[in-house]
Amino acid sequence: MNILLRTVAALALLGLCGLSPQAARADGVAVIAARAGAKVNVRGGPEVTGGNIVGQAIGGDRVAVLETAERGQYTWYRVRGPGGAYEGWVRGDLVAEAADAPASGRSIEPPSAPPIPTTPSGEATAPVVAVHADRPPLASRDDWSRNLIEFYPAISDCLKVSSAQPAVAVKALSLNGGLVDVVVRDAAERRWECIVRVEGGTPLRYDPVTWQLALPQRNTDPVFTPLTGEPPSGECFASEPVTDPASERKLGWLTYRICS
Repeated sequence: MNILLRTVAALALLGLCGLSPQAARADGVAVIAARAGAKVNVRGGPEVTGGNIVGQAIGGDRVAVLETAERGQYTWYRVRGPGGAYEGWVRGDLVAEAADAPASGRSIEPPSAPPIPTTPSGEATAPVVAVHADRPPLASRDDWSRNLIEFYPAISDCLKVSSAQPAVAVKALSLNGGLVDVVVRDAAERRWECIVRVEGGTPLRYDPVTWQLALPQRNTDPVFTPLTGEPPSGECFASEPVTDPASERKLGWLTYRICS
């Protein structure tokens, strides 16, 4: 009974704090409920499967809701993007009602992104970040990143599943049976538990993270950002490139918070 009461109280608190967007209605206008400028996958069907991404919405887009479907714990929405830029299914936790949206379903323009610097050959250059040069090699560290190279295939495949990009890994732990437990944080600041084989592949499980799993992470633990993202900048963050020692291929960045 005590557990039930605490659960009900927690859910009520979340509702009061406005942490869950109001559900959208079919035949209405909704907004893509992700950080402005963040990319959200639009899928060919109401499920997360490999190869069914048909487009990408942008956080803040106002979209026309065409249809809904219930799949497990989620309601999915078939939406049409501004000007017909995309049409497909978006998971319900990334779609919120926009009662005051204009009937045309025009998008909210996200802030203009800074231009990506390029080399004379036209290739994008790496972002400029503060590098912490005093840390020991990965294998000698006392945080989860000591296994980053070994777990990279698993981490990479978990990050690709996220519907709100860019996504980062905040933890990766070894499980029995050759499995890895990866905690993913997406562009909407939600955390997901991804269970996958150490060699990578399609995740066996991808669910909202529980508070029990989130507790062990320390404020000083690093965050891994893949090459498709950009590590956080600012005086409170120190980032370093991560390179596969065998292939010398750059994998991404590890970022540590250096402010208390």
